[in-house]
Formats: sequence, C-alpha cells, structure tokens
Amino acid sequence: LKTEVKHGIFIPLFWKLVGYVRGEFGYINILGKDDNRSVPLYDRFFLGGINSLRGFKWATVGPQENGYDIGGLTYGLGTVEVLFPVVESIGMRGVVFVDAGNAFRTMKDFRIGDFRTDAGCGIRWQSPLGPLRVEWGYNLDPEPGESKYQFQFSAGAFF
Repeated sequence: LKTEVKHGIFIPLFWKLVGYVRGEFGYINILGKDDNRSVPLYDRFFLGGINSLRGFKWATVGPQENGYDIGGLTYGLGTVEVLFPVVESIGMRGVVFVDAGNAFRTMKDFRIGDFRTDAGCGIRWQSPLGPLRVEWGYNLDPEPGESKYQFQFSAGAFF
C-alpha cells in the first residue's frame, strides 16, 4: 500500500515577492510480508532532481546497496522558495530556494536529522510553448563522490 501526502502553500510577502512552502511524506506499507525486498524498484521512493532535491542528480538520494541506488519505502521532503519578477511583461520570474529531504529503507530508519540539504536559484518562464524552468542547486553537505552543484532543466507543468 503506497501512500503519499503533499501540501504546498503560496504566501504573498511584500512588494511582488511570493513565498512558497511545500512538504511531502511518503510511505509504503508491505501487506502480508515483512520483507522490504518484495517492493519492486519502480515503486520505491527516490529523491534528487528538479522536482525534489535540486542540488542532487536525479534519483540518487536514498538508500544504497553495494553502490547501487535501491530507493526507500519512506521519504520526507520540505522546500521553501521565494519567487520574484524578473521580466514581468513576458511572465519570467526568479526563484531562490532551500530543499531538505531523504528517502529511507523503512519507517524505523526515518530521521529528520539525516535529511540532505541544498540551496540555489533559478529562472521560471511561462513561455508561449509552456512553462520552462532552469535552476541551479548547491549541495550544502556533499558526501565523497557527489557533485557540489547541479544544473536542472524542466519543460512542462510543475507538479
């Protein structure tokens, strides 16, 4: 049984600044079995990338086994953003952000103190062809072998 709860809220600040706060939590409950290996990789939670932890490569944050990313059965994610106009006439906005989150093998392993963090900035444009995002995330505490930053790009709706 896979459950996810996501909530975000936009908050008008001052001038033309808008704050955005988002939180997510996911949990997979294995019914009838006590073996977390029975959950296929494509159903597990992976963090990293433009829609979660922007300072990390896509799907690289979470449990690993023998050097391979195996995903988690639970995860938590929090994001705080401030959006501001760059070129109002064409719908282009800037963003600065901080993300924190991680995926864990089991609910017993879930610890907010083990969340990975990043911060960064970017540009969002409501182009005539649809929304475009270019964002740069800086890994605030890179582990050995991890990049210190990532450039992320997205075209299409942000969910």
